[in-house]
Amino acid sequence: MPTPEQYWQMLEQKTQQEVGWIQQRMTWLATFQGLLFATFGLLYQTSAGTGLHPPNKAILFAIAAVGLLTCICIMAGLHSASTALGQIKGEWERLVADESTRMEFPEFRTEKKARLIGMISSWGPTVLFAFAWLAIMLFTWIS
Repeated sequence: MPTPEQYWQMLEQKTQQEVGWIQQRMTWLATFQGLLFATFGLLYQTSAGTGLHPPNKAILFAIAAVGLLTCICIMAGLHSASTALGQIKGEWERLVADESTRMEFPEFRTEKKARLIGMISSWGPTVLFAFAWLAIMLFTWIS
């Protein structure tokens, strides 16, 4: 049977893995959103002199839709990682029932305050990008 130290190390590795996935998702989000915004800006600028004709309008709307769908997919991943991080403390308490033994180890970064800061720093940009794409879709649709 594993020792409490082995359980703690296992759960710390799990925490590191989830945090790493969140960081990867945020990198993918920033890279892909930057590419989409640059493409949108370039196409919008080239069509600005001639007006937004239906083919250009459809392409711009499609780019915005892809941007929004990307944000939604990233949000789903962030939610699953946040849920997994939230379950680590409960798993620790289930695996090591003795509270005095648990107190000998550092707390996981899954405490409420740390999770809240992590959620704001990851969900904030994702939600801002989503609202930006929604506004662009609306603008493209009505113009």
